[in-house]
Amino acid sequence: MRFLIFLGIIFLCGCGTKKIIIEDVDVAEIELAEEGVSSVMPYRLDITDELNDGENLFLKISLENPAKYNINKTVLLINGLRKGKKVYSKYYRLNELVSSYEGNFIVEIPAKKLTDYSVDLLWGKEAKTFLDKLQKELYKNVELVNLGVEKSTKCSEKDCKVLFKLSGDIKNNNKEVLEYIDLMIGFASKKNINSKGIRKVRLTNTKIVNVSGLDLSPQASRSFSIKVKSPLVTRDQDLHPLIRIN
Repeated sequence: MRFLIFLGIIFLCGCGTKKIIIEDVDVAEIELAEEGVSSVMPYRLDITDELNDGENLFLKISLENPAKYNINKTVLLINGLRKGKKVYSKYYRLNELVSSYEGNFIVEIPAKKLTDYSVDLLWGKEAKTFLDKLQKELYKNVELVNLGVEKSTKCSEKDCKVLFKLSGDIKNNNKEVLEYIDLMIGFASKKNINSKGIRKVRLTNTKIVNVSGLDLSPQASRSFSIKVKSPLVTRDQDLHPLIRIN
């Protein structure tokens, strides 16, 4: 949803927390156990003051959130306009601006050439594009650690698919909550891995695992376990599964 705000009350839908369990067989499948109930929750966002120093326009904004809605999932979008045409845009996740569910904060935009501005509060589908971009930025500070691989089956026939179990921990080194992450699982021969290295070797038969509902706190880790089948191989082929952040 999207609501243009200068002054006013905004109503939006809340959502519950999720506990994640990853279980993958052949193609990556994720099972989520969902808890909590939804309810309608109001925001109030007021622009209480403006200051233009000739270079920048400073906006003082007051946020009220009596229902304690999750500010990690709401985006504040500011557009600078010149005669109705957008010439500047900046967006924030609300938790970047306030440390608790509500409070006062100041944002700034370049004032030169501006004739007007707009302030939008976005959530739901309208916020998703912006939240996805912000989440992708967090990937730079996420690690997969304590990785392990177990071969659960062996080739008893000439051609077969081998079942592997991959395990490890997702470590969030950011100052923000990691809501989800995309993992890539693929295969490479041990010969290519040894010659090119784990990070540079080209993977085949890749599959993307979208781990939604992760909600991993800053500096926290979460264990995972994934089962995946190899492509059809001969008994003599030595394919090895690898997992990366996509």
